[in-house]
Amino acid sequence: MGSAGREKVLAAVFLLVAACAGMGTRETAGLLSEEFISWADMGLEGGFAGSLESLEEGAKEPARVIVVSKQGNGDSTTVQEAVDLVPDGNERRVKIIILPGVYREKVVVRATKPYISFIGNESSETIISWHTRASDRGADGRAIGTLGSATVAIDSDYFCARGITFEAIPGAEGMQAVALRVSGDKAVFFRCRILGSQDTLYDHGGRHYFFQCYIQGSIDFIFGNPYIRSSSRCAAAAA
Repeated sequence: MGSAGREKVLAAVFLLVAACAGMGTRETAGLLSEEFISWADMGLEGGFAGSLESLEEGAKEPARVIVVSKQGNGDSTTVQEAVDLVPDGNERRVKIIILPGVYREKVVVRATKPYISFIGNESSETIISWHTRASDRGADGRAIGTLGSATVAIDSDYFCARGITFEAIPGAEGMQAVALRVSGDKAVFFRCRILGSQDTLYDHGGRHYFFQCYIQGSIDFIFGNPYIRSSSRCAAAAA
């Protein structure tokens, strides 16, 4: 099957997941793009590199696009800064293109900022990494806990990510450190890596779909309130 065929199949899969999970109550013909996550939300038209070139030349993408570059040739140099550019109460898809590099930062996508996409070219090239542990102290002097330890925390609905590595570096064996926490509803992750040791993926609440993703850890590395259905195309590895 060629790439075009695979994309059609994946698009059908995402739409099927949306229908089965109740991601909209209208008839299929009347669905608004805001009521489900489509294949188009997971990338740029024409592919990653080619579309970036066309954007630089002034071509228009249907969704709003924000480019993150460590070299300073984008709209922001950090992922959090790009997220902060999205207005509260956002009602349209915003694609945050994260150029290759290791972004050492904590990222929070708040509940007031739905319809955000994180898009990288390859998960091995675009990495968001941080070292917070559950035992670390916050500004009030108290331990931040597992919930607050996430490198990337998604509290908004209709979030999706493609080609991104989410990494927690605990610094000591047996320390709880979440790489990715997902608390919003209706999220999709495609070809992403989620790396850590203890409590790597915190599937906190909501309906989330992980397709062709790699999840690595040693203790309770997938936890929360998920319904897990695994297949041969999904890999969860104990380090």
